[in-house]
Amino acid sequence: MRAFISKATLLYLLLSTTTALANKQDQVAISLAFTFSMPPYLSQDKKSGIERDIIYSALTQAGYESISIENVHYLRAIELVKSGSIDAIVSNQSNTIYSSNLPGISTSHKTLDYVDCAISLASQNLQLKTIYDYYDKHIWAFKSASTTLGQDFQLMTQNNKKYTEDVDQLKQLDMLAMKRIDIAISDRNIFSSKHKNSRKYQSLEFSFDNIAPPTSRVIRSMDRTLIQKFNKGLEGIQGNGEYQAILSKYRDSYAGTCE
Repeated sequence: MRAFISKATLLYLLLSTTTALANKQDQVAISLAFTFSMPPYLSQDKKSGIERDIIYSALTQAGYESISIENVHYLRAIELVKSGSIDAIVSNQSNTIYSSNLPGISTSHKTLDYVDCAISLASQNLQLKTIYDYYDKHIWAFKSASTTLGQDFQLMTQNNKKYTEDVDQLKQLDMLAMKRIDIAISDRNIFSSKHKNSRKYQSLEFSFDNIAPPTSRVIRSMDRTLIQKFNKGLEGIQGNGEYQAILSKYRDSYAGTCE
């Protein structure tokens, strides 16, 4: 018997293939760049984290079905936006480097806060009541802290020769424990995550003092429509209880203040 394919079968296969391709094209996809984010905001495998989950849920609520994440240096993120390789950047709202390098970029509503604190060994019993108490201290801050934590803090950094900044916040725990520095300026939750997972310093206790208001986190994009859709999605999960559920999920790893 000679095998054959009927015209009806060929038509069916053609229609099925066309439909599948159309459905794939109809999927709404988005790519994001975090900028060297760390737990509890973004896990190493990029599959969890309180900030990641909030953004993911808001985008899903907004109708995005495929979401990809890169975790890169902020300068690399800017280049990826310029080349059209990614759609949006996750960043601090107060950081002006994005608007200066990407004119016309749009900014979303706040997703959550980074909680930057002055962190010291509790045994040191440092009295950090005013900014003047920082002028004679060995301080290691996160990169760009001098320009993002207010004018008083910036003036202190300009007059304190023992002040330094570095992009690697993970070494701050070691430096405090070994008393190489007096104060680390870092996000409380990043520092606490590192401390919690450290085997060497479990017995140490640390003090967290207010140094500046919380830092609002946002996403930015050259696509204003994307930002508008994201804002509606964010409002949606804040209204239906999903946002609060995410905060509850991470209640043991995220504190909203330095106190």
